[in-house]
Formats: sequence, C-alpha cells, structure tokens
Amino acid sequence: METTATRRWSTAVGVALAYPFRRGLRRSAASELFMMATTGIIGYLTEAWGTTHGHWTYDHLPEGQTVPYWVPIAWVLAGVLLHRLDLRLLDPAWPVARRLQAVYGAGVLLPLLGESICIANGVWTYHWPLKILGVPLPALLLIAWAHLVFMLIRRGLEPWAEVSPA
Repeated sequence: METTATRRWSTAVGVALAYPFRRGLRRSAASELFMMATTGIIGYLTEAWGTTHGHWTYDHLPEGQTVPYWVPIAWVLAGVLLHRLDLRLLDPAWPVARRLQAVYGAGVLLPLLGESICIANGVWTYHWPLKILGVPLPALLLIAWAHLVFMLIRRGLEPWAEVSPA
C-alpha cells in the first residue's frame, strides 16, 4: 500500500517531469501523441518484463501488481524532457559522433541522478550487481541506449546528416 510520503514523492517527480510541457508542443499534435504513446507502451512492457523476471521490484505495491500505474507516465515525461534537452543543447555544427556521444552521456547521467534519488527513497530496488549509487551499470547502459534510440526515431535521420563543405 502506498504511504503518504510515497504519494508526495510521486507527485513531486511528476511535477518535475512535466516541466518541459510548460512552453507547449512545437511538433504536430499527432506526432507528439504517437511519440508519447509509443514511449509509454514500451516503458510499461520494459517495466513488466523487469519486475516479472525479478530484475527489480517496486516497494509498497498492492498484492499482485508488479508495475505502479505512474510508471508509463514517468517514461513518457522523461522521454519528452530528454528530447527537449537534446533539441536545446545540441549544436547542429557538431560532428554526428559528438552529438551522439552527448545524447548517450545525457542518457546515462540524468537517469543515474533520478534513479539514485528514487532508490534512496525506497521507491524500487534493483537485484543486479555492479551498482553505481544503487543503479546497476547494465541498467544505466540500457536506459541510455533506449534514450538514444527514441531520440533518433523522434528527430529522424535528416538533422543528423553531415553538412557538406561549401
């Protein structure tokens, strides 16, 4: 059963992740909704796989529930946040390799921060070895890879094409 502290923490995380929505959506509504639906579905399937196979567990869940209801929403909001950061922070003049390294680095560092805070507050527990601040190294690499794939799908390949010299 959820405690009051867990509900407050979930609300705070939700508000923080919703921050990117404050300026409105620049892309078409259909494109944005498709991206959000896919991220939410893939997020739920990933979480269901991890919890049913014993790779991690969520604390304070009712009997029989393996994934909290807020998890797909968190995946969607985290995806939007990382996408907005990619659009604002990456310089189009950078070589493709440098941009991909920056995206992968953000995909490691930001989840490390967020996941370590949640782990320290008892929201979930990983059952994998090689942990950094409570987050397993394989999980960080997989999260960063997922971020990179989602970003490439969202942006398309055109913005990543090298600019030919004039």
